[in-house]
Amino acid sequence: MTFFSAKADPDEPDSKQIKIEKPDLEAEKKAKEALKKQMTKIFYYRDLLERNLKKGELQDLLEYNKQEVPTGNESVTGPHFL
Repeated sequence: MTFFSAKADPDEPDSKQIKIEKPDLEAEKKAKEALKKQMTKIFYYRDLLERNLKKGELQDLLEYNKQEVPTGNESVTGPHFL
């Protein structure tokens, strides 16, 4: 009498089940809070620069930091300033 095993070849390892990881909602929430806090700080300092420096000084700051100085009607403290 012959018994059949689940493995086709005795030299093959057992198949492993793939683990399905659930998203870590708590870590995602903390990351979003950290990003929000960071963006608040960035906009706070950007607004301080905009209020306390003249356009020419802002352009000099951009040049010093090797960033593109906007031309025409673009705002010096626009999204690219971040």
